[in-house]
Amino acid sequence: MTVEASTITFGVSATAGWTGDLTGEGTVRAADATLPLSIPVELGGLGAGQTPESLLASAVASCYAVTLGLVLEARGLAVLSLAVDADVQVARTGRRVAITGIMLRPRVVLANGAEVPSELFERAERACPVSQAVRAGIPLTVVPGPA
Repeated sequence: MTVEASTITFGVSATAGWTGDLTGEGTVRAADATLPLSIPVELGGLGAGQTPESLLASAVASCYAVTLGLVLEARGLAVLSLAVDADVQVARTGRRVAITGIMLRPRVVLANGAEVPSELFERAERACPVSQAVRAGIPLTVVPGPA
């Protein structure tokens, strides 16, 4: 008997709104959370809320943390604590702003003081869907709608 993997597809949505210029304000809503949105102080904004860059860092860190936890569980390793810090590096040249890199720093404590094999950190990075999207540069389509 052959067991085939099934494919499940679904979508996740977010809505962002913005009023003003660099020092304007906005909100971003996803699932049941609404967060204030701002432009970073380093780019001339108020820095009074989440920034697109901080939301990207949150997405990568949370995806990697969940994926690493699943990878460790599959290996039979008992996790006492797991946390991931993510830093998004941003560069501005004239008016152009670019994300130049993302660094993840996982911290894991396993039962009995065991060490996490380094290949499991790499496996989790390769398996994380958000990491895959960032690496692959997935297509982004803009479809204007009514105001």
